Amino acid sequence: MPVAIEAEHLPTKVGYDTDPGKDDKHTDECCPVFLGGSSIANGVGTAVSQRSCDQLKCISCDFRVAMFDDHEWDPSCDDLFFRSNMRDCQKLRAKLRRRKGVQTHAYKCSWHSARDLTDLREQHQLKWVCGKHDM
Repeated sequence: MPVAIEAEHLPTKVGYDTDPGKDDKHTDECCPVFLGGSSIANGVGTAVSQRSCDQLKCISCDFRVAMFDDHEWDPSCDDLFFRSNMRDCQKLRAKLRRRKGVQTHAYKCSWHSARDLTDLREQHQLKWVCGKHDM
């Protein structure tokens, strides 16, 4: 199961599902979907077990949302930066700032940094859904 990674250990590419047998596995979906800081447990979120979803997908492009623990996005980030650099984690590093307890998320057209548990339904600018969790 994928987990958020520290910026020092970034892969070179993000956004692709690499498991060809994924459709053969039992999956579960968050309802509602929560975002949270790095101290919030990741997993399948429900109204009772409020966990931060670590399987976010962008509904605009159907790619996985990148997540980074203990970092936040620099305030100078804009659409052009993410559209140009989203698939190259080394370039993303230029705009990541260390911030203990914060988990940052992004994919091309939107980005968000969170410390506290946040219901995704309250973040209208984010077009993200749970991409389902392997069980």
